[in-house]
Amino acid sequence: LLAVMLVAALGTVTAVAAWNGDVSGDGTQINPWNVSADGSSVKAYLTQNADGNTYTLYFEGTGDTKDFSGDNTPPWNDQKTSITAVWIEDTVTSIGSGALSGATSLTTINGNNTKETGYIIFPAQLKNWGTALNKTSLSGQLRFPEGCQLADPSYLNIYGNDNITSVDWANYPLDSIMGHWTQYAFEPDP
Repeated sequence: LLAVMLVAALGTVTAVAAWNGDVSGDGTQINPWNVSADGSSVKAYLTQNADGNTYTLYFEGTGDTKDFSGDNTPPWNDQKTSITAVWIEDTVTSIGSGALSGATSLTTINGNNTKETGYIIFPAQLKNWGTALNKTSLSGQLRFPEGCQLADPSYLNIYGNDNITSVDWANYPLDSIMGHWTQYAFEPDP
């Protein structure tokens, strides 16, 4: 019975190349990477999708992830072009800079395939999306969720993503946007 359980577990969790940085874990569901910012408890791991060639990236835990900018690349960097989906648990409040940037195959956030639905929407509890629109395949109208907690417009980086067709500003919680968003009409509520 133990052997059957072990084989079943290995069939659903795919190991990926270990990262040699300061993040512990090997990126599996059983041994996820610790990607916590100070004072947080966030883990991340990859699972292989049914096609055997792509991955879903999971963020689970409580609080914020660390930033992955400059020389501090995310531990899934070698697989980032094969990540098609991301799942962000509702207790994760921030995805650090560079975490999703360059995931050129990314089309799906928490089950919403943007190419099928025609809109991009991030979980409302996120105060930072970590330049998640930069160099991805997320496409369609960007919609800010009801109760959006976005804290800083500087994290809305769309460079390298020409797939955004328009922006629905209805639930945007801030008074200003970054200059590179001026191609989309912005009229904050009074």
